[in-house]
Amino acid sequence: MKVGCTAHIPEIPSIHAMGFDFVELRGREVSALSGPEMDALERQIDQLSLPCLSLNAYCPPGIVIAGPGFDLRRGRDYAEALARRAARLGVAVIGIGSPSSRRLPKGFDRRLAWEQARAFTSETAEAFAKYGIKTGFEALGFCFCNFINHVEEALKLSESLDHAHAGLTLDFYNMERAQEDGMALDRCAPHILHVHISDDLNGDHEKRAFLRADRFAVHRERLRRLVAVHYDGTLSLEVDIPSGPAAAESLAFLRGTIAEFHA
Repeated sequence: MKVGCTAHIPEIPSIHAMGFDFVELRGREVSALSGPEMDALERQIDQLSLPCLSLNAYCPPGIVIAGPGFDLRRGRDYAEALARRAARLGVAVIGIGSPSSRRLPKGFDRRLAWEQARAFTSETAEAFAKYGIKTGFEALGFCFCNFINHVEEALKLSESLDHAHAGLTLDFYNMERAQEDGMALDRCAPHILHVHISDDLNGDHEKRAFLRADRFAVHRERLRRLVAVHYDGTLSLEVDIPSGPAAAESLAFLRGTIAEFHA
């Protein structure tokens, strides 16, 4: 299992210095780069030999996954442009989370929202599949948005697409918010493309931070369950704070625990 960390583009050297296997960049930030900035990012990734294997924070709020303002053509154009850039960085999987793009107003037709999200994800998966990149839809905690909050819903969406390059981004932080972090992983295991793990920041459920030592036992059990269903892909610390000492401690814990379960 390869272990990475999410980062803003200026934080890439820190992620490299700490020894992570890869960096996970924010899709919306990569998308917003100018041509020369994108060229510089590609050179930096190459020079550091630090793969960018995944993208999170897929799109800005103006790209609507489901809800008012939904525009499938705009979503397709965004996906195609970002896919070209992701391919230049060597990305293997992108995650569709983006809570601001799927917050439904009271009374919005849920059936319509479902069809919008399904069409959006299908078009996105198709755009990225042209470059061999897979698309994982992510269930989000209720603290972030109010649509597709459970893994079973995200799995149902993925299965409805019947697309070889579409599956799940499994996020234990969001699963905990939905009180399903202890759920059996057997059914969703074949569909897991990427995994996120983190803790909250000082009790603020809307801010994700590195793993806390007093919760290592919780995360150890999560890793055990992943290994038990034979998951051996990529796993990222998904955080909203700059890298620091806690990042190195989290990396050491993850690597040591994963090695132990694979021994």
